[in-house]
Amino acid sequence: MTYAIHLILAMGIGLFIFGVVRAYPYHKAKYWRSLPAQIISFSETWTDVVIRYGKVRYYAPKVEYVYDVDGVTYHSSRAGFKEQDIRLPAIDKWGAPVDRDTFPWATWTEGAAITVYVDPAHPDQAVIFREPGQAMKSQYLAVMFGGILLFAAWMLLSLV
Repeated sequence: MTYAIHLILAMGIGLFIFGVVRAYPYHKAKYWRSLPAQIISFSETWTDVVIRYGKVRYYAPKVEYVYDVDGVTYHSSRAGFKEQDIRLPAIDKWGAPVDRDTFPWATWTEGAAITVYVDPAHPDQAVIFREPGQAMKSQYLAVMFGGILLFAAWMLLSLV
């Protein structure tokens, strides 16, 4: 019985640490420098994702840009930390088509100015979108909360 209780503790701690490790880059990026950048090339890509009994088309920007940090020019094609953070669905949660002119990259063109976020410790690392997507944020929070619940269950079971 005591091994099972300690297994619950290990699972709770493991889940919590897993969630924190996955969410840490987003927290760290809150302190990155915002700098102007210029788009070299831009296009929009799409992916069909199977959800339940159908497919939903998701759009994402494919962008290459340049930016300067302390007189040094850097090139990047990184829009976000993960594709799930930047892609947007073609339909809303009710199934109605989304106006693609509302996408953050709707006005982007080659030569346009944008803002990027640059890691001060590694200026060659930059992103355009530094926040996690809503789905990713929910997943990280759910994993951490699950770890906390398992820890609470371990505490209750060890009192008995």
